[in-house]
Amino acid sequence: MSGYKHRSINIDDFSDMPMCILKDSYENNIRASLISVNNVIRPNKKLLLGSLDRAMNAGKAFSPYHFHEGVEILRISKGEANIVINDRTFKVTEGDIIIVNPFEAHGIYLSDIGAEFERTCLVFQPIDLFPAEKSGNLDFFDMLKNICFENIVSHSLSFSHELRACVDSMVALAERRERGWQVAVFGHLVMFYSVMIREDMRRVADNTVPYRLEFMTKVSEFTERNLGRSITTEEIAEHCLYSVEHFCRLFRQCFNRSFKDYLNICRVQKAKDIMDSGDYISIREVGMSVGFNNANHFSNTFKKHMGVSPSGYIKNQKNMGKCDI
Repeated sequence: MSGYKHRSINIDDFSDMPMCILKDSYENNIRASLISVNNVIRPNKKLLLGSLDRAMNAGKAFSPYHFHEGVEILRISKGEANIVINDRTFKVTEGDIIIVNPFEAHGIYLSDIGAEFERTCLVFQPIDLFPAEKSGNLDFFDMLKNICFENIVSHSLSFSHELRACVDSMVALAERRERGWQVAVFGHLVMFYSVMIREDMRRVADNTVPYRLEFMTKVSEFTERNLGRSITTEEIAEHCLYSVEHFCRLFRQCFNRSFKDYLNICRVQKAKDIMDSGDYISIREVGMSVGFNNANHFSNTFKKHMGVSPSGYIKNQKNMGKCDI
């Protein structure tokens, strides 16, 4: 794929295995990190793409609506929450396992901001994590790199305890950091996959958003590189070597929205990042830097996705002490 490079992993050396292991809790209106392993096991730099923040239950967002290129496995350890995946809402509770496939937009929203909540989160890029095979048999790891799973595994299912054990073991290994722990983490991840496959939890083709990693990555990278200027559907369709009609149909299947909506979301997120940094002169300058040539259009689009105008957002950040200006 043009413009996209995959980092190969030597199966004999997992000192740089591309995975994030996170565990955090929410109690007494305070969110605390229980474990965050990013220094030894760290994600591909392109793993976390643009956030898709939106106004829905913004005050109760444990994890704002967003998407990324990798797979995310969530294990609910305490409490309950609403998980939104591609605009479908699932109520999850202690013991449930959630699998978010690549590029599926998702967020975690607490039903009560005073509730107690704890989750474990594993984020990894299968195409980087599972090693390239040098033998003639290319089926095993290639299948794992491209597989899509059903999103929810209820705690009531008979095999769910096996999945929880795999996740808990990976976290425990990361906490102890004993010699060879990275290889052991990899082994438990393969076991997790094996249980999902054994229990027929692979996504049924007729009920799924097609998994088009190459197409989606190509679109995301092109959009990110060109946010500051006008991008037409015709231009990006040509970049992807599709007709406009085929591009629009495939894009909606993959991203669950039109390209125009996606482009505005990416621009709003980039604008939010600039305002968070404080490195700008005016709101108009921010809008122009991310491709909005009209100040009113920028303000209206920002409010549509963030629930507040750019000036209101800056004011809120100042009140929360998150902005220097």
